[in-house]
Amino acid sequence: MSGSAPRGWLPTSPTDEELRMALEPFRSRIRANPRAASKLLREAPAAVAGQMLEELRGMRLRADAFHYFAVMKANRRAGRWQYVVHHFDQMLPQRIAPDLYCYGLAMDAWAEGGHWLQSLAIFDSIGSHTVPDAVCFGTAIRVCQKAADWEAACDLLSAMAPAGFKPDTVSLGAAMSACAAADAWGSALHLLSTMSAEAMEPDLICFNVAISACEMAGRWQTALALLDDLGKNCNPTATSFNAAITACGKGGEWQRALSLLSSMHDAAVLPDRISLNAAISACDNGGMWPAALHLLFSLRGQMQDPDHISFNAAISACEQGGAWHQALAVYQELILADLSPDELSYNAAVGSFAVSSAWVAAIHFLAEEMLSRGLCPNGLHAGAVTRSVMASEGVEAAWNFLERFKELWLAASAAEVAEAPSNLCVKSNELTEDAVQEVSLLARAPGAPQSAGRLRFNNVIFACKPAGLTTDEVVRKVAELLQPMPAALHVVSRLDQGTSGVMPLVLGGEGSAAANWLGAQFAGRLVKKEYICLCEGPRFGPVGHRAVLTYPLRVVQLSKDTYQVEVASAGRPAETALQVMACFEMQGIDEVRGASSSICSLLTLWPKTGRKHQIRAHLAHAGRPIVGDWTYGRREESSVPRCPRLFLHCRRIELRTVAGKDLAAEAPLPRELEELLEEIRQESSE
Repeated sequence: MSGSAPRGWLPTSPTDEELRMALEPFRSRIRANPRAASKLLREAPAAVAGQMLEELRGMRLRADAFHYFAVMKANRRAGRWQYVVHHFDQMLPQRIAPDLYCYGLAMDAWAEGGHWLQSLAIFDSIGSHTVPDAVCFGTAIRVCQKAADWEAACDLLSAMAPAGFKPDTVSLGAAMSACAAADAWGSALHLLSTMSAEAMEPDLICFNVAISACEMAGRWQTALALLDDLGKNCNPTATSFNAAITACGKGGEWQRALSLLSSMHDAAVLPDRISLNAAISACDNGGMWPAALHLLFSLRGQMQDPDHISFNAAISACEQGGAWHQALAVYQELILADLSPDELSYNAAVGSFAVSSAWVAAIHFLAEEMLSRGLCPNGLHAGAVTRSVMASEGVEAAWNFLERFKELWLAASAAEVAEAPSNLCVKSNELTEDAVQEVSLLARAPGAPQSAGRLRFNNVIFACKPAGLTTDEVVRKVAELLQPMPAALHVVSRLDQGTSGVMPLVLGGEGSAAANWLGAQFAGRLVKKEYICLCEGPRFGPVGHRAVLTYPLRVVQLSKDTYQVEVASAGRPAETALQVMACFEMQGIDEVRGASSSICSLLTLWPKTGRKHQIRAHLAHAGRPIVGDWTYGRREESSVPRCPRLFLHCRRIELRTVAGKDLAAEAPLPRELEELLEEIRQESSE
């Protein structure tokens, strides 16, 4: 049997008898040369390869790793990864030792199915029967790349040299990709430098992976340096530039992003849609709507059609710049391009009206562009317009306007009623000594009636969040307190993990009338929020002094999941009112740091806007960071280094329920902060 089997020798879906008859002419040849069966198995359809192997075994064929590899290979080509694993698992019970090719196929199959641990377990088992080669190491590293397990990928790279193998650019590139996916950008750069130390020339893929790692980590300076190094070794591609442009955009460096876009022509690299979208997004982050619009329309000049990302980023840039006429024009261009507006399109367009206080145009937009399309504006949309109405017509007009939306939301969810079911109740849970682990529920209003330790609620629950828990962890704990069964809870306002205090939750899922109603109040700035904090630095003024901080804020991405807020002229408007409640002069510090750094001020704050980290960033920029804030404040030079946590507490929130009742909740200052404050009072009075 030197050649292939005749074409059509095997039916597509043979019965056992048909398969037996088809194999009969090859019986003598297979007995004389068992390896010849491998060719038959490789050429067989994947669906019958395993069936054929069983028939061949019936011919007294002594199956070996070659035969199983052929069956596994046929199934691998057909994308039947479960069958690859099945046949691999049959080998050892039949005393057939898998070879390295079989191990590699099994690892790939488990990885294709998304079972990374099983794939790596196959690699670990190789040593029981043979010695892994460089290909097996490379396969295992690629599995780690898909699983974003960068530590395992680096461990495998380290194990290659003792095993007598030198990592190649493919293995190193896969390990770098694993590091990039897991936000371990520093390790990715270390691997890149390792290649140079080993006299290996990093290829384009390795450089692109490293630049992308910096982009995901928000390290625009390093991304630019790598792009420059890449140009010295090989020609960068659009992928290289795109990652660097995106990194600059995330870092708020819109000018550098536009400069990179221009330099692509000098490098003979044609910008693609991703390049232009990244540059438009950078202009959005910088509030540079004229540049964003120029780039948007240059897409068509380069024979490329803008997509949703292009239009939405341009509308958002107009929103930040308060250019609602231009935002509306871009929105209409999106419609003319036969693209359907999505939630981001509506959010940015409506937001542009709010920034410009163009509430009449906003109402027209909601009526013509959303309601006429059968879409019900959500709380974010209504809140943005309400904010504009309040700026022009006052608070009462804003509430009257919002009432109209409430009727729409209630009609859209007819099954939902304004009052919560009468049998809905919660456990009364007081704070225990371990406040970090406990979540308590607050009364609806001061003096609200309680009976038998139970409270009835009106679509909203006020939770008392302790420091150390995330908002999502608080939601889970509150759900455990609800009886007789957990209800759907929706978050309308979040608190930082280090902040304690009042946190409202909606009894109703996302999109419910209650969720939209409460969300609109927060977006419309109708909710009254009161915080208390202890800051350090120069005095704001004497006790009773009031001030308003209005620094615009911009969010900068530091890593894949880490963000920091900074004051920037192109940032979003933010406003925090404050009043000095007490001042404490810390003793024994003046001689070292001067009088300005020895004052602690107890403040009451009323944030009008709700930007991320707003109070912390505002006070830090004013030179008076919050005590215990190691992100924006002082660590080594703090006048109160013993503070156990961030000294920021949401003391009171007041809002209105769906039933039209004004509710307020207050949370006392946590014990650990009260005790620290008492110590400071005593030290200051000595």
